[in-house]
Amino acid sequence: MERILQLAVLLAAIALPKASMAQLSLIQKIAAQAPRNQTTLPSWDALPLHKHALVQAQMTQNGDGAIWRTRLERPNSQGSVDIMDTRNFTLLDYRKMFHEARTPEPYEMVGRWRGVNKGIVELAGYRQFIKEIVPTPCDLRGDNILVEQVSNDLLRSIGWAPIAGMPEEGYVSRVGAFQIQPPCGNGKFKHGAVFSYRDGDNLRSDPVRLLVDKLVVLDRNHLLGRVTADFGPIKIPLSYFTLERVR
Repeated sequence: MERILQLAVLLAAIALPKASMAQLSLIQKIAAQAPRNQTTLPSWDALPLHKHALVQAQMTQNGDGAIWRTRLERPNSQGSVDIMDTRNFTLLDYRKMFHEARTPEPYEMVGRWRGVNKGIVELAGYRQFIKEIVPTPCDLRGDNILVEQVSNDLLRSIGWAPIAGMPEEGYVSRVGAFQIQPPCGNGKFKHGAVFSYRDGDNLRSDPVRLLVDKLVVLDRNHLLGRVTADFGPIKIPLSYFTLERVR
């Protein structure tokens, strides 16, 4: 099974269009220039001491509450490339971006994010989603909101429309609860905040408990994630995903 999944990832990387190295360089420049004020904001060590209101206030102070869409100039072209359009990047591009990015601080992840998948999850039809992350008195937790799936061409106009759900779920369909944990592991993917579905409020029979996300920062309003199926000693990479802040 592991070989089949890895082969699927490789085929997806070959089949999908590749962004130029110049585009990737521009992304890294934007990330480096993004304003930060980490010295006065909650860190991983300080997180248990901060309540929801404080984190929200710090986010507002840091200017992270506004919607900000990244538009990158394409070299020698009059057009632009949207970081949320997965057609502009291959899995190898995302892998390089992940290695060069840093782990987000807790305050940088709180809020609602619209996301796009790239890889096996995307090929399975789960292309877009919303992640919502909220602080508790002792940690960060979140879940995924199901949305209507649209083509990449329609994403910016009608994309990320939540699917209706039950009142107790806020009238949207929520799946895959997770707990956010500090970086752990070894090797090239040892950095990145960990989204543990095993430690979320999911049923023991729910296969989502096998998933682990790792998140890094692209810029102040965009995160890059890597999805892995965790079978203990065996870990199978499935997809990458990009998150864009909504609020």
